Amino acid sequence: MGELFQRPSAKTSLDWTGERFTPKVSGQVELEHLHRYFLARELCRGLDVLDIASGEGYGSALLAQVARSVVGVEVDEESVKHAKNNYHAENLEYRAGKAEEIPVDASGVDCVISFETIEHFYDQEKFLAEIKRVLRPGGFALISSPNRDTYSGFGTPPNPHHVRELTQDEFHGLLTPRFQNVALFGQRAVLGSVIVCDRGHKDQKLVSFDRRSEDRFEASAGLARSVYCVAAVSDAELPALPNSVYFDLASVEDAIVNYPAVSAELTAQKERNQGLEGTIHSLEQSKATIAAELAALKGDLSAQDEAFAQEHSVRLEVESERKALLETVEQHRRELEAAQASASLAEKQKDAAVLDVVDRAFAVVWARRKRSFRWRALLLHPLSKKKRKQYRDRRKLKLRSRLAGGSSTSAVFQQADNARIESEKSRLRRAALIKHPFNRRKRRNYRKQHAVPSALAGLPSATTIVNRAVDTPSVGLPFVYREKLPVTGKRIAVFIHVYYVEDFDRIISFVSNIKWSFETFISTDSEEKKRKILNRITYWNRGNARVDITPNIGRDIAPFFVNFRKDILKFDYVFHIHTKRSGHTPELADWLDRMMASTIGSPEIVDSILSAFEADETLGVLAPTYHPHNEPYVNWIDNFERSSELAAKMGVTLMQDMPCAFPAGSIYWARSAALAAILDIGLEFADFEPEAGQTDGTLAHAIERMPFLSAEVAGFGWNFVSPQARKDKSITTRDELLQALSEKRSFLLPPSERQGYGSQVQRAQFQKAHFKTKKTVELNTFLETDKRIELPSTEKPLVSIVVVLFNSAELTYPFLLSLRQAMTVPAEVIIVDNASTDRTRELLSRVDGAKIVLNDENEHFLRGSRRGAALAQGEFLLLVNNDTVLPSDCLEIATANFEDPGTGVVGAKIILPDGSLQEAGSVIWSDGTCVGYGRGQNPNSPAFQFRREVHYCSGAFMMLRRSLYLELGGFDERYAPAYYEETDLCMKIRAAGYKVIYDPRIAIEHYEFGSATVRQQAIDLQERNHKFFLAQHATALKNHPSHEIGPRAALDSLRKKRVLMIDDRVPYRNLGAGYPRARDLVKAVSALGWDVTFYPLYFPGLDVDEFWSDFGPDIEVAAELGEPGLSGFLRERAEEFDAVFVSRPGNMARVQEVCGRAFLSRLKLIYDAEALFVEREKIRRALFENPFEEKDYRAAYEQEIGLMKGASAVVTVCEREKKLISSRVSAPIQVIGHMVDAKPSTASFEERSDLLFVGALDGTREASPNVDSLVWFVEEVMPLLDQKLGTDWKLNVAGRVQSEDLERIASERVRLLGMVPDLSHVYNENRVFIAPTRFAAGIPAKVHEAASFGLPVVATDLIASQVGFIPDSEILAASTAKDFADKCVSLYTGKEVWSHIREKALLAVACDCSKELFERNVASLFVPFEK
Repeated sequence: MGELFQRPSAKTSLDWTGERFTPKVSGQVELEHLHRYFLARELCRGLDVLDIASGEGYGSALLAQVARSVVGVEVDEESVKHAKNNYHAENLEYRAGKAEEIPVDASGVDCVISFETIEHFYDQEKFLAEIKRVLRPGGFALISSPNRDTYSGFGTPPNPHHVRELTQDEFHGLLTPRFQNVALFGQRAVLGSVIVCDRGHKDQKLVSFDRRSEDRFEASAGLARSVYCVAAVSDAELPALPNSVYFDLASVEDAIVNYPAVSAELTAQKERNQGLEGTIHSLEQSKATIAAELAALKGDLSAQDEAFAQEHSVRLEVESERKALLETVEQHRRELEAAQASASLAEKQKDAAVLDVVDRAFAVVWARRKRSFRWRALLLHPLSKKKRKQYRDRRKLKLRSRLAGGSSTSAVFQQADNARIESEKSRLRRAALIKHPFNRRKRRNYRKQHAVPSALAGLPSATTIVNRAVDTPSVGLPFVYREKLPVTGKRIAVFIHVYYVEDFDRIISFVSNIKWSFETFISTDSEEKKRKILNRITYWNRGNARVDITPNIGRDIAPFFVNFRKDILKFDYVFHIHTKRSGHTPELADWLDRMMASTIGSPEIVDSILSAFEADETLGVLAPTYHPHNEPYVNWIDNFERSSELAAKMGVTLMQDMPCAFPAGSIYWARSAALAAILDIGLEFADFEPEAGQTDGTLAHAIERMPFLSAEVAGFGWNFVSPQARKDKSITTRDELLQALSEKRSFLLPPSERQGYGSQVQRAQFQKAHFKTKKTVELNTFLETDKRIELPSTEKPLVSIVVVLFNSAELTYPFLLSLRQAMTVPAEVIIVDNASTDRTRELLSRVDGAKIVLNDENEHFLRGSRRGAALAQGEFLLLVNNDTVLPSDCLEIATANFEDPGTGVVGAKIILPDGSLQEAGSVIWSDGTCVGYGRGQNPNSPAFQFRREVHYCSGAFMMLRRSLYLELGGFDERYAPAYYEETDLCMKIRAAGYKVIYDPRIAIEHYEFGSATVRQQAIDLQERNHKFFLAQHATALKNHPSHEIGPRAALDSLRKKRVLMIDDRVPYRNLGAGYPRARDLVKAVSALGWDVTFYPLYFPGLDVDEFWSDFGPDIEVAAELGEPGLSGFLRERAEEFDAVFVSRPGNMARVQEVCGRAFLSRLKLIYDAEALFVEREKIRRALFENPFEEKDYRAAYEQEIGLMKGASAVVTVCEREKKLISSRVSAPIQVIGHMVDAKPSTASFEERSDLLFVGALDGTREASPNVDSLVWFVEEVMPLLDQKLGTDWKLNVAGRVQSEDLERIASERVRLLGMVPDLSHVYNENRVFIAPTRFAAGIPAKVHEAASFGLPVVATDLIASQVGFIPDSEILAASTAKDFADKCVSLYTGKEVWSHIREKALLAVACDCSKELFERNVASLFVPFEK
């Protein structure tokens, strides 16, 4: 017989709150708690024991029966008091204290018991450190924690008292680094049988059996689905730890004895239920009868409504007639006013009659006497406008005196023939243009003959160079072009250099004439200028706008060609402009306006320019004509030497007698490819001279003369443009436009050096030849040295890279260099050379670290690949062509794709030498032909910037699992020597159930046909193998799309569960407001397996790298279309989506306007209203003394409610907003709040100081809740705080600062920190967070975020009610400035209040904003929309 012991009992019991076990509790909870303490009792005999979180005290008392001493520590003082009053023993003591700060001396106990403690707080590491502190050497601890996987599994409501639950693995991972020995037990209350080996077998293992259904059972090694984890830990050897079983059969036996009575009661209950069912049936029949009567009543009501409608219609007709009469009266009034105005005008015309006669008479006199005074004008004042005007004024005075003094002369003039006089004036005007000495052409010639030589007399010998300026015929803009080509799919960028900030507004107003979506890149030279620029583009919605600070070197030239070098080539068309001033020459004061008028002067001019680029593929640059003052200086002058050096780097020899032409003023449109020659020079800021007000002769002036030359080197032409008052009606068709551009085009280079000029094909061929020539020089230079190419090698490769060579050593060399940089994962390189006859073998002899196979004959690509793959040892196989250049991170990105077990193949974005796209994955049509998706388009277009499933990927870069390659037999030799082998393999991989993935983050450069002997030979091979491929896959190809739907739709058909999400802009977290929640929504929907297409409506720009880093590569962004492109996008694609998700009222209003209700009704629409914003507007207007009139408020309310009608589902951000609209909306309403992870900072109350405000500060105080709240706090609350706290504290403000209203409040104590990328350290340093918002809607995420970091919040009553936090428990709320100041003081000075609010708010965040709750709500929202 074993030991008998008694469970301690208390005289009184504490109430059960769910947080602590009490003797009042029975059932499973009691079994679990008692069993753990019974086990601990066995291990604690004769030891000094510490019982952490001792609760009401029964466990400590139980341990005291066998231990030497027991100290029970509990944070709740009421529980400690209860324990001391009810459990007594000489070796037993109870103390109040925290688990993170145990009130026990170091090395004070032999054993620590901690049951159900660690999950109640965040800083679990500190708790474990405390346990180690109090344990003696050789001591041990027994710790338990609920197993989150079982305890809080799917569908189980979270325990509100648990803050940070752990899985079994997380629990073990938390303990293992901190203790040398860890033993982990599982605990689970069961009803069943136990078989235990008492003797005769030492190596005992536990096997558990679970009933899973009526006749199915599960056998598991160990204890399956344990609810609790129990760990014994120590830095010394652990004591013997027995397995234990706790039997409590009394309740089971009672149940067995009472079973007959209970069964009889259940039978009786069933009979009663049957009777109730009969009653329910009769009630349902009554309900049907009532429903019929109700329908009849509704019919009567409908008839009454119809009668009312007719009466209302009559009233409307009467009202319409009344309005018509009022309009008639108003029209008569306007006619009367017009008559009065006409009479007044007639009086004025009468007064002007004499002046008109004088002007006409003077024209006649001028015609009679022009011969007599012309010679005098030439002698006296050939260039003086002033003297000419004085002469005319004198003549007019004489005529007036004659008119006033003699009626006969007046009568003569009055009888003159007006038509003859007008004809004479026109003839004189034409003659003046030809003969008159004061016309512009003759004045210009006069200056050339007299002024220019003397001005150049002192120049150095460089002026002796013979310079020829080309003629400047220009294309007049705009023109009447009937075939305007859409530039959708083409990317446009505007580059602005701002030195004179005061001119920026003028430039932006002109840039706004570009109606197509574009991105803006702005450079300036100081933080102050950047701030002013950002203020001016706060609401810029034409695309992304980036502002960079660059050195004040090289004027606008260096920022453009150095700072934005990598950005330029991402776009198809670029426009370069700057705040141009020429202070050294007053005549050029209007130069900037002239150039803007020529290039962006109106939307029609911009459309004409873009149409010219679209129509003429040979057009590289369009620039405004020269300013008249500058034409004499259009030559090399002091810039010839620097220009020659630049031209040489572009491969051109500049001769002294070559014509000179360039976009003077450096404002022009260009095709980005036309500037590639300048960009390839690799200019740096250090190359430019320091700024010293130079007017000529610098590197910047030399580069200014290069754009036209660069265009010709790249195979393009250039033209000048000029504005005209009327549209040019001679250009209406594409042919006429091409003819005008051709006729008015000049060239700088002779025809022999314009080899690439012509069609896109000719240009591509020239560029490829130029590329090969350049690479041949690099190869020869390398082989003349003794350098080697060392490739990393490893015995256990993750990736085996197979490359097949045949000649083209000049392409293999750059490939190997890029491969060396790309080998950032364990990899091996296998090179198979197919008997190359050029310098390939010599190059391979310089390669270390690769397996090299030298074939005696050409096995071609397919067999060469099979030979290389046979030698591979890696988990993954990468087949890659030698005519490619690889990015440095391609292997990391490609292998990461295989974390999805369904991925079979990964392919890359392939870019051709001319910068255009070869393919972004490929389509296999039903007839067996293939097409590279996006071929010839801009590789940076948003359509190619997301990861997607495709039909196949090119063998130029193809990574797949080696096991799958071997399983399918690799490339089929029937396709030898090459072509269609990778298409065939991808078809087999997809048939095996795997996906072929295109990943845009892997962007490789591909020469294409670089390894084929003859291009025609390659085409012949493709045609031959196509026939065989079609026959082999005929059945599967029946399910492939046909050509008619286009490549995009063909690939989109592979996407399942598709949703379109529409919002203002891409919702990055740092934007604040509602965007962090919108970001989490997008990511949650994507994580649910939906293919997301995101449409940024008003801010359509996209920074791809930033987007990928935040959202990942799987989301399509329909960028750069914006509001103008919404209608076309929805009409073309909306019905492809299973759901359309629209956020915010403004976006929803625009969608309804574009679609119309009929079209909208066909869509499955989800409207994320967030909140009822009219309520915020009502509060705002009341604050600023402009309250809503009741009718205006009702109209705004109905308008916002109207946005929700027609939606299949409506989303709000909190229950408060749901209640406001639930009575008016029939669609289901889902509440989805914020998702915030509780991550409290570690700094204590004493380590912190100051107050913190977080929010984006844009716009004016009247419009921005953040700006208003901050100004109100500084002006109204801060003085009150100073009276109580003194001035030894600061207000830190984190967030975008672009409001001029804040300039008056910024000071040393109000610190505007601007954008802070990582707010964690700010939350860790400040003591109090303030949210003094006076008008808002929804839930401000910043309050949840502050609370999640453990920073207590003082807010207005409005914010507290919106967040749903309990005032004075989870948040401090105030309604007035004085109240707000008092709450800040109590929180800032009271440690206990601060700690209480902190802990309660953390619990609230963990309960309301958990990731699990957020994702569960999102999943619930989308369930009805799944197919």
